[in-house]
Amino acid sequence: MKRGRSRALLAAGENGGVSNTHRSDSGEHPSSVGASTRRRLYKLRASSSGKRSVLAGWLTAATLLTVFWQLVHILYPGQVPGVLGTLAFLAQEGALTIAENTVLTLARTAAGFLIGATTALALGLLYTLGPLAKETVRALNTVLQSVSVLVWSLVLVMLFGVLSPIPPVLVAALVALPIMLSALLSGLESANPRLIELAILLGADRKKLYKDFLLPSLLPALAGAGRAALGAALRISVVAEAFGSSGGIGYMIATYYSLAEPRGVFAWGLVLVTLMIVLDKLVLEHLEERIRRWAALPR
Repeated sequence: MKRGRSRALLAAGENGGVSNTHRSDSGEHPSSVGASTRRRLYKLRASSSGKRSVLAGWLTAATLLTVFWQLVHILYPGQVPGVLGTLAFLAQEGALTIAENTVLTLARTAAGFLIGATTALALGLLYTLGPLAKETVRALNTVLQSVSVLVWSLVLVMLFGVLSPIPPVLVAALVALPIMLSALLSGLESANPRLIELAILLGADRKKLYKDFLLPSLLPALAGAGRAALGAALRISVVAEAFGSSGGIGYMIATYYSLAEPRGVFAWGLVLVTLMIVLDKLVLEHLEERIRRWAALPR
Protein backbone atom coordinates (compact mmCIF):
# COMPACT_ATOMS: atom_id res chain seq x y z
CA MET A 1 0.00 0.00 0.00
CA LYS A 2 2.80 2.37 0.93
CA ARG A 3 4.65 1.43 -2.24
CA GLY A 4 1.56 2.30 -4.33
CA ARG A 5 1.21 5.70 -2.66
CA SER A 6 4.93 6.42 -3.22
CA ARG A 7 4.66 5.58 -6.90
CA ALA A 8 1.60 7.84 -7.26
CA LEU A 9 3.40 10.75 -5.55
CA LEU A 10 6.46 10.23 -7.75
CA ALA A 11 4.34 10.27 -10.93
CA ALA A 12 2.57 13.45 -9.79
CA GLY A 13 5.90 15.09 -9.08
CA GLU A 14 7.21 14.22 -12.54
CA ASN A 15 4.08 15.54 -14.28
CA GLY A 16 3.33 18.73 -12.40
CA GLY A 17 5.23 19.20 -9.18
CA VAL A 18 8.64 19.42 -10.74
CA SER A 19 7.51 21.89 -13.38
CA ASN A 20 5.91 24.05 -10.72
CA THR A 21 9.04 24.11 -8.60
CA HIS A 22 11.12 25.08 -11.59
CA ARG A 23 9.03 28.07 -12.55
CA SER A 24 10.81 31.36 -12.24
CA ASP A 25 9.84 33.94 -9.68
CA SER A 26 8.20 35.99 -12.39
CA GLY A 27 5.85 33.11 -13.23
CA GLU A 28 7.50 32.28 -16.59
CA HIS A 29 7.77 28.71 -17.70
CA PRO A 30 11.33 27.36 -18.08
CA SER A 31 10.81 26.91 -21.81
CA SER A 32 9.85 30.61 -22.25
CA VAL A 33 12.76 31.72 -20.08
CA GLY A 34 15.08 29.55 -22.13
CA ALA A 35 13.73 30.97 -25.38
CA SER A 36 14.20 34.57 -24.25
CA THR A 37 17.71 33.77 -23.07
CA ARG A 38 18.52 32.18 -26.41
CA ARG A 39 17.22 35.27 -28.21
CA ARG A 40 19.40 37.55 -26.10
CA LEU A 41 22.44 35.35 -26.69
CA TYR A 42 21.71 35.35 -30.43
CA LYS A 43 21.52 39.15 -30.47
CA LEU A 44 24.76 39.47 -28.52
CA ARG A 45 26.53 37.04 -30.84
CA ALA A 46 25.20 38.84 -33.92
CA SER A 47 26.29 42.19 -32.50
CA SER A 48 29.78 40.96 -31.65
CA SER A 49 30.06 39.27 -35.04
CA GLY A 50 29.02 42.49 -36.76
CA LYS A 51 31.57 44.52 -34.80
CA ARG A 52 34.31 42.05 -35.69
CA SER A 53 33.33 42.29 -39.36
CA VAL A 54 33.46 46.09 -39.25
CA LEU A 55 36.85 46.05 -37.55
CA ALA A 56 38.18 43.50 -40.04
CA GLY A 57 36.89 45.64 -42.93
CA TRP A 58 38.63 48.76 -41.63
CA LEU A 59 41.89 46.90 -41.02
CA THR A 60 41.78 45.42 -44.52
CA ALA A 61 41.10 48.81 -46.10
CA ALA A 62 43.90 50.45 -44.06
CA THR A 63 46.33 47.71 -45.07
CA LEU A 64 45.48 48.01 -48.77
CA LEU A 65 45.79 51.81 -48.70
CA THR A 66 49.13 51.61 -46.87
CA VAL A 67 50.49 49.14 -49.40
CA PHE A 68 49.29 51.34 -52.27
CA TRP A 69 50.88 54.39 -50.62
CA GLN A 70 54.20 52.60 -50.32
CA LEU A 71 54.08 51.44 -53.94
CA VAL A 72 53.50 55.00 -55.14
CA HIS A 73 56.39 56.13 -52.90
CA ILE A 74 58.67 53.58 -54.54
CA LEU A 75 57.67 54.79 -58.01
CA TYR A 76 57.86 58.52 -57.13
CA PRO A 77 60.17 58.85 -54.10
CA GLY A 78 60.78 62.56 -54.63
CA GLN A 79 57.12 63.56 -54.79
CA VAL A 80 55.45 61.08 -52.44
CA PRO A 81 56.98 60.40 -49.02
CA GLY A 82 56.77 57.00 -47.38
CA VAL A 83 54.40 56.12 -44.57
CA LEU A 84 57.11 56.00 -41.90
CA GLY A 85 58.67 59.23 -43.10
CA THR A 86 55.29 60.97 -42.98
CA LEU A 87 54.57 59.72 -39.46
CA ALA A 88 58.04 60.80 -38.31
CA PHE A 89 57.48 64.29 -39.73
CA LEU A 90 54.10 64.47 -38.01
CA ALA A 91 55.72 63.52 -34.71
CA GLN A 92 58.22 66.37 -35.18
CA GLU A 93 55.35 68.83 -35.55
CA GLY A 94 54.40 68.16 -31.95
CA ALA A 95 51.10 67.35 -30.28
CA LEU A 96 50.45 70.99 -29.33
CA THR A 97 50.75 72.27 -32.91
CA ILE A 98 48.54 69.47 -34.21
CA ALA A 99 45.92 70.06 -31.51
CA GLU A 100 45.84 73.85 -32.00
CA ASN A 101 45.33 73.70 -35.76
CA THR A 102 42.85 70.82 -35.52
CA VAL A 103 40.72 72.64 -32.95
CA LEU A 104 40.84 75.79 -35.08
CA THR A 105 39.57 73.93 -38.14
CA LEU A 106 36.86 72.18 -36.10
CA ALA A 107 35.70 75.47 -34.57
CA ARG A 108 35.41 77.16 -37.97
CA THR A 109 33.58 74.16 -39.40
CA ALA A 110 31.15 73.96 -36.48
CA ALA A 111 30.43 77.70 -36.68
CA GLY A 112 29.80 77.50 -40.42
CA PHE A 113 27.59 74.44 -40.02
CA LEU A 114 25.48 76.15 -37.36
CA ILE A 115 25.06 79.21 -39.59
CA GLY A 116 24.08 77.05 -42.55
CA ALA A 117 21.67 74.86 -40.55
CA THR A 118 19.99 77.85 -38.91
CA THR A 119 19.58 79.59 -42.27
CA ALA A 120 18.10 76.40 -43.75
CA LEU A 121 15.52 76.19 -40.95
CA ALA A 122 14.58 79.84 -41.47
CA LEU A 123 14.18 79.29 -45.22
CA GLY A 124 12.10 76.22 -44.45
CA LEU A 125 9.65 78.38 -42.52
CA LEU A 126 9.57 80.85 -45.41
CA TYR A 127 8.84 77.92 -47.73
CA THR A 128 5.54 77.27 -45.94
CA LEU A 129 4.20 80.82 -46.38
CA GLY A 130 2.76 80.41 -49.86
CA PRO A 131 3.39 79.57 -53.54
CA LEU A 132 5.60 82.61 -54.23
CA ALA A 133 7.76 81.98 -51.18
CA LYS A 134 7.97 78.28 -52.07
CA GLU A 135 9.25 78.94 -55.59
CA THR A 136 11.66 81.61 -54.35
CA VAL A 137 13.25 79.24 -51.85
CA ARG A 138 13.48 76.52 -54.49
CA ALA A 139 15.24 78.87 -56.92
CA LEU A 140 17.62 80.06 -54.20
CA ASN A 141 18.50 76.48 -53.31
CA THR A 142 19.23 75.69 -56.96
CA VAL A 143 21.55 78.69 -57.23
CA LEU A 144 23.41 77.71 -54.05
CA GLN A 145 23.94 74.20 -55.38
CA SER A 146 25.24 75.54 -58.70
CA VAL A 147 28.01 77.80 -57.38
CA SER A 148 31.42 76.15 -57.11
CA VAL A 149 33.22 76.10 -53.78
CA LEU A 150 36.26 77.55 -55.54
CA VAL A 151 34.24 80.63 -56.50
CA TRP A 152 32.95 81.10 -52.95
CA SER A 153 36.47 80.74 -51.52
CA LEU A 154 38.08 83.25 -53.89
CA VAL A 155 35.29 85.81 -53.58
CA LEU A 156 35.28 85.66 -49.77
CA VAL A 157 39.07 85.91 -49.59
CA MET A 158 38.94 89.00 -51.81
CA LEU A 159 36.24 90.52 -49.61
CA PHE A 160 37.68 89.82 -46.16
CA GLY A 161 41.40 89.41 -46.81
CA VAL A 162 43.90 86.57 -46.81
CA LEU A 163 44.43 86.41 -43.05
CA SER A 164 40.78 86.74 -42.03
CA PRO A 165 39.11 83.81 -40.22
CA ILE A 166 35.76 84.66 -41.83
CA PRO A 167 36.14 82.99 -45.29
CA PRO A 168 36.51 79.40 -43.96
CA VAL A 169 33.46 79.89 -41.72
CA LEU A 170 31.26 81.29 -44.48
CA VAL A 171 32.43 78.69 -47.00
CA ALA A 172 31.47 75.94 -44.54
CA ALA A 173 28.07 77.61 -44.09
CA LEU A 174 27.51 77.87 -47.84
CA VAL A 175 28.37 74.19 -48.26
CA ALA A 176 26.13 72.99 -45.41
CA LEU A 177 23.17 75.23 -46.33
CA PRO A 178 22.04 73.59 -49.61
CA ILE A 179 22.49 70.07 -48.19
CA MET A 180 20.32 70.83 -45.18
CA LEU A 181 17.84 72.87 -47.19
CA SER A 182 17.38 70.17 -49.84
CA ALA A 183 16.58 67.56 -47.18
CA LEU A 184 14.22 69.96 -45.42
CA LEU A 185 12.32 70.92 -48.57
CA SER A 186 11.99 67.28 -49.61
CA GLY A 187 10.59 66.43 -46.18
CA LEU A 188 8.12 69.31 -46.25
CA GLU A 189 6.88 68.24 -49.68
CA SER A 190 6.21 64.71 -48.44
CA ALA A 191 4.76 65.68 -45.05
CA ASN A 192 1.81 63.65 -43.82
CA PRO A 193 -1.40 65.54 -44.73
CA ARG A 194 -3.15 64.13 -41.63
CA LEU A 195 -0.48 65.71 -39.44
CA ILE A 196 -1.18 69.08 -41.02
CA GLU A 197 -4.93 68.61 -40.58
CA LEU A 198 -4.43 67.70 -36.94
CA ALA A 199 -2.33 70.80 -36.34
CA ILE A 200 -4.98 73.02 -37.95
CA LEU A 201 -7.74 71.39 -35.85
CA LEU A 202 -5.71 72.12 -32.72
CA GLY A 203 -5.53 75.78 -33.71
CA ALA A 204 -1.83 75.91 -34.59
CA ASP A 205 -0.74 78.85 -36.66
CA ARG A 206 1.82 78.54 -39.44
CA LYS A 207 4.82 79.01 -37.15
CA LYS A 208 3.62 76.42 -34.62
CA LEU A 209 2.71 74.03 -37.41
CA TYR A 210 6.27 74.26 -38.69
CA LYS A 211 8.03 74.20 -35.32
CA ASP A 212 5.89 71.79 -33.30
CA PHE A 213 4.54 69.39 -35.92
CA LEU A 214 6.56 69.35 -39.14
CA LEU A 215 10.13 69.68 -37.85
CA PRO A 216 9.84 66.87 -35.24
CA SER A 217 8.53 64.53 -37.93
CA LEU A 218 11.52 65.38 -40.14
CA LEU A 219 14.19 64.80 -37.49
CA PRO A 220 15.50 61.47 -38.91
CA ALA A 221 15.96 62.96 -42.38
CA LEU A 222 17.52 66.11 -40.96
CA ALA A 223 19.90 64.04 -38.84
CA GLY A 224 21.19 62.21 -41.91
CA ALA A 225 21.48 65.46 -43.85
CA GLY A 226 23.27 67.10 -40.92
CA ARG A 227 25.83 64.30 -40.84
CA ALA A 228 26.51 64.71 -44.57
CA ALA A 229 26.55 68.50 -44.33
CA LEU A 230 29.01 68.61 -41.45
CA GLY A 231 31.36 66.20 -43.21
CA ALA A 232 31.23 68.23 -46.41
CA ALA A 233 31.73 71.49 -44.50
CA LEU A 234 34.84 70.08 -42.81
CA ARG A 235 36.36 68.99 -46.12
CA ILE A 236 35.61 72.28 -47.85
CA SER A 237 36.57 74.62 -45.01
CA VAL A 238 40.09 73.20 -45.29
CA VAL A 239 40.17 74.37 -48.92
CA ALA A 240 39.15 77.85 -47.80
CA GLU A 241 41.88 77.80 -45.14
CA ALA A 242 44.42 76.97 -47.84
CA PHE A 243 43.34 80.02 -49.86
CA GLY A 244 43.39 82.43 -46.97
CA SER A 245 43.60 82.09 -43.19
CA SER A 246 46.07 82.39 -40.34
CA GLY A 247 45.95 78.79 -39.13
CA GLY A 248 44.18 75.47 -39.38
CA ILE A 249 44.81 72.20 -41.20
CA GLY A 250 44.30 73.71 -44.65
CA TYR A 251 46.69 76.54 -43.82
CA MET A 252 49.37 74.04 -42.78
CA ILE A 253 48.90 71.99 -45.96
CA ALA A 254 49.19 75.12 -48.14
CA THR A 255 52.25 76.32 -46.20
CA TYR A 256 54.19 73.10 -46.68
CA TYR A 257 53.13 72.95 -50.32
CA SER A 258 54.60 76.41 -50.89
CA LEU A 259 57.79 75.28 -49.11
CA ALA A 260 58.03 72.21 -51.40
CA GLU A 261 57.86 69.85 -48.41
CA PRO A 262 55.73 66.85 -49.46
CA ARG A 263 56.09 65.23 -46.03
CA GLY A 264 54.23 68.17 -44.48
CA VAL A 265 51.48 68.02 -47.10
CA PHE A 266 50.93 64.30 -46.56
CA ALA A 267 51.26 64.54 -42.78
CA TRP A 268 48.60 67.20 -42.39
CA GLY A 269 46.45 65.47 -45.01
CA LEU A 270 46.65 62.38 -42.80
CA VAL A 271 45.52 64.50 -39.84
CA LEU A 272 42.49 65.67 -41.84
CA VAL A 273 41.52 62.13 -42.92
CA THR A 274 41.87 60.82 -39.36
CA LEU A 275 39.81 63.71 -37.99
CA MET A 276 37.01 63.13 -40.49
CA ILE A 277 36.85 59.39 -39.80
CA VAL A 278 36.80 59.85 -36.04
CA LEU A 279 34.18 62.60 -36.23
CA ASP A 280 31.92 60.64 -38.57
CA LYS A 281 32.15 57.13 -37.12
CA LEU A 282 32.52 57.86 -33.40
CA VAL A 283 30.33 60.96 -33.06
CA LEU A 284 27.98 61.70 -35.96
CA GLU A 285 26.96 58.12 -36.72
CA HIS A 286 26.00 57.42 -33.10
CA LEU A 287 24.21 60.76 -32.81
CA GLU A 288 22.20 60.04 -35.95
CA GLU A 289 21.28 56.59 -34.67
CA ARG A 290 20.10 58.02 -31.33
CA ILE A 291 17.92 60.58 -33.10
CA ARG A 292 16.38 57.89 -35.31
CA ARG A 293 15.62 55.71 -32.29
CA TRP A 294 14.05 58.66 -30.46
CA ALA A 295 11.93 59.51 -33.49
CA ALA A 296 10.76 55.88 -33.72
CA LEU A 297 9.49 55.81 -30.13
CA PRO A 298 5.68 55.66 -29.80
CA ARG A 299 4.12 58.98 -28.89
